[in-house]
Amino acid sequence: MMLVVAAVVLGLASPASAHAYLERTNPSDGSALDKAPDHLALYFSEHVVVEATRIELVDSAGHVTALDGLSLETDEPDDTEVPSVVTAPLPQLARDSYRVRWSTLSSDDLHRTSGFFVFGVRTTVTAGGFQEPAPRAVESGLRWLLLLGLALALGSMLVGRLLRALPTSATTGSATGLALGRLRLTGAGGAAVAALVAVVLLADQLRTAGLAWHDLVASGYAGRWALREVGLLAVLVVLAGTDRWSRGRRLAVGGGALAAAVGSALLGHAGADPGPADTRIAVTAVHLLAVLSWAGGVLCLAVVLLPALARRGVAPSPLWRLLGAFGRPASACLVVGVATGLYLTSSTVSTVDAALATTYGRVWLIKVGLVGLMVSLAALNHRRLHGPHDLDVPHRGVRAEAVAAVLVLAATGVLTSAQPATEPQFQRQPEATTGPVSSQVDDLRVQIDVAPAVPGLNVLSVDVFDTRRPAPGEVTTVSIAVGDGVARAATSLGNGRWSVAGVDLRAGPRELHVTVTRPGVRTAEVSRSWTIGAGDSARRTVVSTAPLSGILQGLALTLGLFGGVVWWLARPRRRGGAFPIDHQVEATRPTNQDPEPAQVEPSGALTT
Repeated sequence: MMLVVAAVVLGLASPASAHAYLERTNPSDGSALDKAPDHLALYFSEHVVVEATRIELVDSAGHVTALDGLSLETDEPDDTEVPSVVTAPLPQLARDSYRVRWSTLSSDDLHRTSGFFVFGVRTTVTAGGFQEPAPRAVESGLRWLLLLGLALALGSMLVGRLLRALPTSATTGSATGLALGRLRLTGAGGAAVAALVAVVLLADQLRTAGLAWHDLVASGYAGRWALREVGLLAVLVVLAGTDRWSRGRRLAVGGGALAAAVGSALLGHAGADPGPADTRIAVTAVHLLAVLSWAGGVLCLAVVLLPALARRGVAPSPLWRLLGAFGRPASACLVVGVATGLYLTSSTVSTVDAALATTYGRVWLIKVGLVGLMVSLAALNHRRLHGPHDLDVPHRGVRAEAVAAVLVLAATGVLTSAQPATEPQFQRQPEATTGPVSSQVDDLRVQIDVAPAVPGLNVLSVDVFDTRRPAPGEVTTVSIAVGDGVARAATSLGNGRWSVAGVDLRAGPRELHVTVTRPGVRTAEVSRSWTIGAGDSARRTVVSTAPLSGILQGLALTLGLFGGVVWWLARPRRRGGAFPIDHQVEATRPTNQDPEPAQVEPSGALTT
């Protein structure tokens, strides 16, 4: 059933990408122009909402001019993941320095980005440099509350299932029933908070974007948001019912949790990297389910279950047994969460420099440290549970884990609001091509050159020489295309030289396609790769600009395989029946209330 739900939601929804960040501008940041430009061009990594885009021009005296007539240009209007260009006409500009302030909205995830750049008209200026939009505190806080509510819902289901599976006695039965009721209310309350916060978050995004509710009806964002909301409401309805768990109720709550996780994945950074989108969405959903179940389970143990059972006078032995039972699923969630997290980070943190110099990268490092703290606390609690001297239930240790879990969710809320650390300024730029480059096709020698070979407008030159005498036909037309773009006809300059001016090229490798036509002779086609240098966007390497994606994906695969092997080897063995040994006997620890302890070591590895 859950696989069917996953297939349906993945088939109906399209992935959301990362924030739309500014790749470059024309005029470029810090440029000094001899002639005043008549328009601005802002090049973004993906589609933006032109109605929510604002551009202001500020001169050296502080006079502000709001630019009108903005237009969006893109090669694929129906694909919001491809780059786009926002152009704006400029008024007559005098000799001066100008600062351009801009803000826009990503079409996919409704994240607002902003910044500025500087240029001068017959005036030397200093570039504005790299700017990163800081995540809004309100949005980050709402996302944290949403994650916290969903974590409580998932954690209550996990801990409740473990509690039901443990043997009960006449003295612990009533306390267990009370604890299960409180767990159910906690999970339902968490799902209700998450569903309500999702609505408030959407309203806040629309308010800051300047959009109306009806603007989302036909958009992909509305469908992805509705998927998550329906999943949260399904979890809420099931948890708010009775304590009896039938197969149908288990399938309903599982499908709701899966829909909520997939919807959250579709609304997040799942499209930050050019790999298969469905794979990233599935991995993100699994990551959310694992991490939120782990964190929510710890919270439910620390805040709801252990205090409730202790107040009812339950002896330490059943509590200790419950913590031991929580160890296996919690350790599995930990391994899955860390492995999938490393895989996902491979597409959101591009280099070491990006991790150190961006808000997203720094918060990610903080989250890594917090997860390490939770693992350390879990190891200490595990040692206390299995050690020969510390015989009481580690209430304070579990509460410390719960605090760390809340902080991990808070860091995740900031990460989902921040722009991923994938800006090209922090990545190692390929070595620029130094032309011209030549190719032989049939009887023609074709030479291609690009000038000035920097990001922005360039002139493409093609020299065509016929090596046969007499020539089989005169060259009549030459056209040039960049990548999959539309071919442009070149202008003849005489003596076999052809040229196309005003070709806009971005930094990085570009494929140039040249087509030469002669009457009565087969059309000649030449394709050559040309790499444009980073130009003004280049930054000095601080630690490393080498890509991290391969390393992080390798670590994720290694951890996943290692964790799977350990899980298989450490699985409970069955003896003499259908139940594991830890369900056949009542395992106890020596306490003041239990002077003759049983000599059976229970299963369970970590409290988290």
